[in-house]
Amino acid sequence: MFGTRSSPKFITGVTLTEAVVVVAIVGVLAGLVAPTFQDAMDRYRANAVYDELRSTYVLARSEAVSSRSRVIVQRRVSANCATVQEWQCGWIVYVDANGDGVQSNGEPSLRSVDELPARTVVNMFKAGNVSQVTFDRWGNITPLGPFRQNIVPREDINSNGVRTLCASSGGRFRLVEGDATNAACTGL
Repeated sequence: MFGTRSSPKFITGVTLTEAVVVVAIVGVLAGLVAPTFQDAMDRYRANAVYDELRSTYVLARSEAVSSRSRVIVQRRVSANCATVQEWQCGWIVYVDANGDGVQSNGEPSLRSVDELPARTVVNMFKAGNVSQVTFDRWGNITPLGPFRQNIVPREDINSNGVRTLCASSGGRFRLVEGDATNAACTGL
């Protein structure tokens, strides 16, 4: 009446409890990794901006020496940059042949950098005109005096990704990580 009993069948699959446990573990791991990933991305972006600024200044200095003329690195004017200290709107490099401090017709542009990624702030701190850096025909920054530029990712001055470009009046550059104060550039 009951027939022969067949061998037991193995049921494959995942129980709901097992699935919930796996999802919970993945969620906890993602929560632990996300802040570290954000810090790594901040450092990467700030380092990329530092490299762009430094290479711009090296180009301007070498062009000033080789052409024996004034070369200016000037911030772009934009509504997105509220003050003259802000450089995240980009910058241009040009030979200032007539010495008036403004790019005139016929004065060639050597490099142009467009606006930086959103929420990356670059501030200039130096004596005098903070909207431009001028290299004389000997490669010195004029007027003589050091300057610094803070590169702040995510508009967070306390971020681990903050980078400071320190420049001496003779055109030496140094990177300081994680410090956006005047003390960062002492001893250059």
